[in-house]
Amino acid sequence: MESTLFIIVGLVAILAAAAMVLSRNAVHSALFLIVNFACVAFLYLLLDAPFLSMIQLAVYAGAIMVLFLFVIMLLGAERTTDTTRRFQGMMLGALLLAAVFLLVIGLPLVAGQFDLPTPEGASPVVRVAHAATDIGEVDIVVDGEVLAESVNFDEATDFFTTEIGTHTIAFSDHATGATLLDVEVELAGGDVITVVAYGVGTDVDVTVIEDDLSTVANDSGRLLLFNGYSETPVSLVDFGPNRELDVADMPLNDENGNVLVTAEGSIITAPQVSDTVVVDALAYGEAAFATLPAGEYTLGYVATNATEITVYPAPADTDGSFVPEEDTAVTAAVPQSQEVIRTEREYAIERNTEVLLFLTGERLADGRVRPFPLTLVTDATPAFGGPEGIAQTLYTAYVLPIQLVAILLLVAIVGAIVLTKREEGESSRRLLGRRRVSKPLASVIASQTGTSPVVEARRELPDPETPSEASGD
Repeated sequence: MESTLFIIVGLVAILAAAAMVLSRNAVHSALFLIVNFACVAFLYLLLDAPFLSMIQLAVYAGAIMVLFLFVIMLLGAERTTDTTRRFQGMMLGALLLAAVFLLVIGLPLVAGQFDLPTPEGASPVVRVAHAATDIGEVDIVVDGEVLAESVNFDEATDFFTTEIGTHTIAFSDHATGATLLDVEVELAGGDVITVVAYGVGTDVDVTVIEDDLSTVANDSGRLLLFNGYSETPVSLVDFGPNRELDVADMPLNDENGNVLVTAEGSIITAPQVSDTVVVDALAYGEAAFATLPAGEYTLGYVATNATEITVYPAPADTDGSFVPEEDTAVTAAVPQSQEVIRTEREYAIERNTEVLLFLTGERLADGRVRPFPLTLVTDATPAFGGPEGIAQTLYTAYVLPIQLVAILLLVAIVGAIVLTKREEGESSRRLLGRRRVSKPLASVIASQTGTSPVVEARRELPDPETPSEASGD
């Protein structure tokens, strides 16, 4: 369906452009150009670029074409347009060139002999972070070369591109140069990862987290939570306006919505979080994504102590007298208590960003260890066809083509001025080339007839000595 629409709209756009050029009436040409602009706007919609489509309609098909029509009607160009065809010999040449172009492009496509190059995957992107509180100041070494020096706890490098393949990333002691931790990563085209050293005391490790920097829709931000602190599952909870954890005894349900009951048929209730759970029960060493609308939140890290027991799933409308069958028994973790281990007040989530919350341990001056979220915020890829995406593309990948087009437009403007000036000169020469009359027309007639065609009418005043006739007796 999409291909059919593209072909139909593309043909209409081509026909409208041809009619605009061939039309002998300036108003008709302007109307055909509006049709062409509307077709281009529809093609932008097919490419999932609504911003460009609306700009095409509002600016080009709207404001600019209204200006064109206003100037045409004001100057009366629809009546004074020169309909004489110039350069008639070039029309045949243009048609021949167009036919050759279509033949060269069309034959390989129809015959299936047009080999399109296979695009290579984008270069892998890597970021390295230090979240191990007790290993001190480190240097980041990638494939034997130092990438960053004197990296402290709660610091990270910027994203950097590297080649596809296997790479060794090591954390070495800044003072001695000894390797403390290292990991080998296999990178493919388009991979975006964060390598993090984490842990407390001698229990340290390195993990590789896969980031997602794709566009976040609906004015939202993406959260990526990693539990590198608590052996107890941790949930990320939005406490809401009261900024406190709300817990209530509620029936347990499985992922299918079935109520969990005991072997005797009693519905199992347990203390559960009644606030909005952003990420639920994340085990140690695991990561999970979540999406939140842009805004400020009071986020809390909640550790849930649970006990595994044997339960039986039952339909949601089952009452307490339900007696389950033996073969439906499953093991489920029943929450016993919830503990808020850390609270982040007025935490801002920005639109179209990825926020990596790496929960790890931080050593305090008195020797205690508290939970600490290493927070790394990264802008996601701008939406295709949006203003930010267009600006980044134009001013990075297409700066040189834009400058070349600007120069071509400047040359075109200068050429139009020169051509217009030449036309005015030809008109002046044509006027000067007309027959000149050396004498006024009255002089010519007087010389041929002997009498002047100009009669001066003089008003004769009455003679003062002649008495005027009295009017009446």
